[in-house]
Amino acid sequence: MAGLIINNEEMNRVFVRLKEHIKEKKNHNKVIFGKEDLISNNCVFEGGNRLSDHVTVLNSTIGWGTYISAHSEIVNTHIGRFSCIGDSVKIVIGKHPTHEFATVHPAFYSLRKQAGFTYVKKQKYAEYKWVDDDKHFCVRIGSDCWIGSHSVIMQGVTIGDGAVIAAGAVVTKDVEPYNIVGGVPAKMIDKRYSEDKINELLDAKWWDRDIGWIRKHADSFESVEELLNQIANES
Repeated sequence: MAGLIINNEEMNRVFVRLKEHIKEKKNHNKVIFGKEDLISNNCVFEGGNRLSDHVTVLNSTIGWGTYISAHSEIVNTHIGRFSCIGDSVKIVIGKHPTHEFATVHPAFYSLRKQAGFTYVKKQKYAEYKWVDDDKHFCVRIGSDCWIGSHSVIMQGVTIGDGAVIAAGAVVTKDVEPYNIVGGVPAKMIDKRYSEDKINELLDAKWWDRDIGWIRKHADSFESVEELLNQIANES
């Protein structure tokens, strides 16, 4: 399903309470849901996921092993494998015209009826920035990422594999793989490893390996050197 589908008129029929949704999901993909979570019926969980209480996930795909902490709102987002989403993380989608139109109110440029009505008969302004050609995802978060508590990620942003977002950061532009960023707006603080190590990890893409292999070599993950040596020796 492409694009954002929620407006005020569609909210009730698209959202489902997990008391019903969990009956289909919990045994199929080994997903653990929390209390009072809200999940849209087109979300995809690869498995090995855990959601804490009061989490919202809408129009999103969540990779294997990724968990989402309490009160986070994940909307139109693709998240890779083994990523860690802190509490109260928010994905912000949608924008308002601030220069070309005479008003910021969507009744004059949008068909979505955000206020319950519209004055236009066609969409006049591109409200969403997409990160994929199918216009399904507004944000992409890679694998092995850590998104700190109370972070805000704006639409159109891609966060590379292995990146770390410091708590309270407001991310307005793309983050390179294995970079550590923080602040308002977020800026680079450091890199997790040397460029050589980063390139080796990106080439290895350990998160895409069979889960059995990952489990077998779990002890090697306590050292990036040991993990890369293990992968090199097997190759």
